[in-house]
Amino acid sequence: MNEDRYRIELKHRLELDFPDDADWRVDANMTLLSDQHYLEDFQTDDYRINPAPDNTLGIYRQDEASLLSLYARARLNDFYRADTRTPEVSFDQARAPLFGLPILHEGNTSLGIIGEQAADPTRGAILNPLLQLSAGDPDADQFLRQLSGYDRQLAEQILKLPLNDPRRAAIRNQLLDSSYARFNTYQELSLPINNIGGFLNITPQAGLGYTYYSAVDGPVDSFDRTYLHAGTESSVKFSKDYGDFQYHPLGLDGMKHVLQPYAAWSFVSTDDFDPGDPQVDRLTPTTRPRPLDPTRFTAVDELNSWNVVRLGTRNRLLTKRDSQSYEWLYLETYMDAFINDPEGARTVSNLYNDMRWQPLPWLSVDVNTQYPIAGNGSGFNEFSGKVRFMPSQDFEFSLGYRSLNSHPVFEDSNSVNFQTYSRLNEKWGIGTRHIIELDDGTFELEQYTLHRDLGNWVAGMGLTHRDNRLRQEYGMIFSLTLKDFPTVSLPLQIDGE
Repeated sequence: MNEDRYRIELKHRLELDFPDDADWRVDANMTLLSDQHYLEDFQTDDYRINPAPDNTLGIYRQDEASLLSLYARARLNDFYRADTRTPEVSFDQARAPLFGLPILHEGNTSLGIIGEQAADPTRGAILNPLLQLSAGDPDADQFLRQLSGYDRQLAEQILKLPLNDPRRAAIRNQLLDSSYARFNTYQELSLPINNIGGFLNITPQAGLGYTYYSAVDGPVDSFDRTYLHAGTESSVKFSKDYGDFQYHPLGLDGMKHVLQPYAAWSFVSTDDFDPGDPQVDRLTPTTRPRPLDPTRFTAVDELNSWNVVRLGTRNRLLTKRDSQSYEWLYLETYMDAFINDPEGARTVSNLYNDMRWQPLPWLSVDVNTQYPIAGNGSGFNEFSGKVRFMPSQDFEFSLGYRSLNSHPVFEDSNSVNFQTYSRLNEKWGIGTRHIIELDDGTFELEQYTLHRDLGNWVAGMGLTHRDNRLRQEYGMIFSLTLKDFPTVSLPLQIDGE
C-alpha cells in the first residue's frame, strides 16, 4: 500500500419540486478509498457494517403508497468485489387495501442490468493461478487459504471439477466477471383478522414471485424461476394498567404493561440453485436472524426454499410523556424453529433478546443478546450493549461492550468502546473515543477531536492512534460537514459510526 491513504465521500440530497403530491429527490452516495484496508484500519465501525461501500447516484419518487427508484451504481474502488447497476429501476408498493377490500396488497418489481467483478489484486495474484489447478494440486490449498466468503466458496466448487469440465466456465464467469439483465417481481396478499374471541389476531399471507435472467455471461443465455410463499402471523395481547404509579427521577408518569406473545410461520418453495447461476444480490455473513418475508429479503439471487416458525414475545412498558403515550421499555425475545433450514442443517436458532430502554432524554440503554438453548442452536454466543448518559447538558458519554464467541465466519471479540463529548460553549466541543480488545489486551484505538460550529457547517480536527498489532499508526484528520444533513448531529464522529 502507498503511504498516502485517504477516504473521499460525497453524500448529497437534492429535493425536487414537481407539481404532484409526491416527494422527489436526487441522492448521491459516493466513496473513494485509497486501499482495501483503509476502513478496517481507521474507521472500524463503518468497516463492521459496510466494508465495501457502494457508489450510487439515483432519482427517487416517494408518496404514501409507493417508492419509485431509478439509480446507477458504479465501481470506483477496484480492490474489492463490487457490483454495478447501469441502471436499475424498481417500484415498491406499501401494504394497502386492494380495491377497497379488507385484503391487503404489498409488492415490489425491478428491472436492471447488473454486473459484478472480483477485486483486481485478488484476481491477478490468486484467482487466475488458482483456476488452472485441480483439487489434488498441492498449491491449491495455499491459494484457497488467502480467500474467504463468496470468492472461496466458488473457488472450492471449481476445484472439485475436472480441468476439462464445461461447468468450470460458468462458475469462472460468476467468480471473475458476472453480468446479466434481471427482471424480478414479487406480489403478496394478506388478510388481517383481528380480535377473534376478543384477544386473537391472525394474518394469513400468500405471495408469488418471478425472476427472469437474460444476457447471462455464461453457458446458458437466459433462464427463469418462480417462488411461492405462504405464511401466517398470529398474536395475542394482554395488558395491565398500574394506574397513576409515578417515579419522576426515571420519567414514569403512570405505567401500563403490554404483553404480546406471537408466532409467525413462513414457507417458501423455489428452484434449487446451480453453482453457476448468477448471484450478485446474495446473502452476506451476519449475526442477526434473516427476515422471513420475501418482501424484506433483499438477497434476490440466493432466495432458497425454507420452512421456518418464529416464536416470540414482546414486552412493552408504556408511560405518559407530554400528554401522549411513550414507550419507556421494549423487550423482544424470540427464536426460530427450522423445518427446512435454507442455510444449513439447524433445527433451532439461538434465543434472541433485543432490549431498548429510554426512560429519559439524557439516558438510554440498548442490549442485544443471543445464545444457544436447544442443541447447538446457531453455534455461537453474542452480547452487545451500549449505555448513553448525559450527567449535564454540556457533557455526554457512552460505554459499549461486545462479546462474540465461536461464530463460523467472524473472529471472536471481547471489546469495549468508550466515547465522550464535552461542550465548551456555543461554538466549541471536544470528543474522545477509545476501543480496547480485551481478548489480547490491545488498545486498538484512541482518538481526540476538536469541533467548531460554523453555523451551517461543522468543522472537526482529530488526532488518532491505532495499534493494528503489527505496527503503531498515528494520524490527523480534518472534516467539514454540512450540519443540516439528515444524518449529522453533534457530537460529530470523525472516525466513527
